[in-house]
Amino acid sequence: MSTATDGRACVAETTASAKLLYTVLCHEGGRTQSALVQETGLNRETIQRSVSKLVDCGVVTESPDPTDARRKRYEPITCHC
Repeated sequence: MSTATDGRACVAETTASAKLLYTVLCHEGGRTQSALVQETGLNRETIQRSVSKLVDCGVVTESPDPTDARRKRYEPITCHC
Protein backbone atom coordinates (compact mmCIF):
# COMPACT_ATOMS: atom_id res chain seq x y z
CA MET A 1 0.00 0.00 0.00
CA SER A 2 1.30 3.44 -0.98
CA THR A 3 1.55 6.27 1.53
CA ALA A 4 1.83 10.03 1.07
CA THR A 5 5.52 9.81 1.95
CA ASP A 6 6.02 7.15 -0.71
CA GLY A 7 4.34 9.38 -3.30
CA ARG A 8 6.50 12.35 -2.33
CA ALA A 9 9.68 10.26 -2.51
CA CYS A 10 8.63 8.80 -5.85
CA VAL A 11 8.00 12.27 -7.33
CA ALA A 12 11.36 13.45 -5.99
CA GLU A 13 13.05 10.69 -8.00
CA THR A 14 11.28 11.48 -11.30
CA THR A 15 12.44 13.66 -14.17
CA ALA A 16 12.33 17.45 -14.16
CA SER A 17 9.45 17.27 -16.66
CA ALA A 18 7.40 15.06 -14.36
CA LYS A 19 8.06 17.39 -11.42
CA LEU A 20 6.97 20.37 -13.53
CA LEU A 21 3.73 18.64 -14.55
CA TYR A 22 3.04 17.59 -10.97
CA THR A 23 3.54 21.17 -9.78
CA VAL A 24 1.25 22.56 -12.49
CA LEU A 25 -1.46 20.00 -11.71
CA CYS A 26 -1.22 20.68 -7.97
CA HIS A 27 -1.40 24.45 -8.35
CA GLU A 28 -3.80 24.70 -11.28
CA GLY A 29 -5.93 21.55 -10.88
CA GLY A 30 -6.81 18.92 -13.45
CA ARG A 31 -5.78 19.54 -17.02
CA THR A 32 -6.01 17.89 -20.43
CA GLN A 33 -2.89 16.91 -22.30
CA SER A 34 -3.46 19.80 -24.74
CA ALA A 35 -3.68 22.31 -21.90
CA LEU A 36 -0.46 20.96 -20.40
CA VAL A 37 1.30 21.30 -23.77
CA GLN A 38 0.22 24.95 -23.97
CA GLU A 39 1.02 25.79 -20.34
CA THR A 40 4.39 24.06 -20.06
CA GLY A 41 5.79 24.06 -23.59
CA LEU A 42 6.56 20.34 -23.27
CA ASN A 43 5.73 18.08 -26.22
CA ARG A 44 3.02 15.42 -26.07
CA GLU A 45 5.44 12.50 -25.82
CA THR A 46 7.23 14.05 -22.85
CA ILE A 47 3.90 14.71 -21.15
CA GLN A 48 2.74 11.12 -21.75
CA ARG A 49 5.96 9.65 -20.32
CA SER A 50 5.99 12.02 -17.37
CA VAL A 51 2.34 11.52 -16.48
CA SER A 52 2.83 7.77 -16.72
CA LYS A 53 5.55 8.07 -14.05
CA LEU A 54 3.27 10.19 -11.87
CA VAL A 55 0.44 7.66 -12.24
CA ASP A 56 2.87 4.88 -11.26
CA CYS A 57 3.84 6.96 -8.19
CA GLY A 58 0.15 7.08 -7.25
CA VAL A 59 -0.07 10.88 -7.18
CA VAL A 60 -1.97 11.54 -10.44
CA THR A 61 -4.91 9.86 -12.16
CA GLU A 62 -5.54 9.66 -15.88
CA SER A 63 -9.10 9.50 -17.23
CA PRO A 64 -11.10 10.39 -20.33
CA ASP A 65 -11.96 14.09 -20.52
CA PRO A 66 -15.68 14.46 -19.74
CA THR A 67 -16.10 16.98 -22.57
CA ASP A 68 -14.33 14.86 -25.21
CA ALA A 69 -13.63 11.16 -24.58
CA ARG A 70 -10.83 11.21 -27.17
CA ARG A 71 -8.80 13.41 -24.83
CA LYS A 72 -7.17 12.43 -21.57
CA ARG A 73 -7.48 14.44 -18.39
CA TYR A 74 -4.95 14.35 -15.57
CA GLU A 75 -5.88 15.07 -11.95
CA PRO A 76 -3.65 15.22 -8.89
CA ILE A 77 -4.62 12.77 -6.14
CA THR A 78 -2.53 14.37 -3.43
CA CYS A 79 -0.20 17.35 -3.58
CA HIS A 80 3.15 17.66 -1.87
CA CYS A 81 4.36 20.84 -3.55
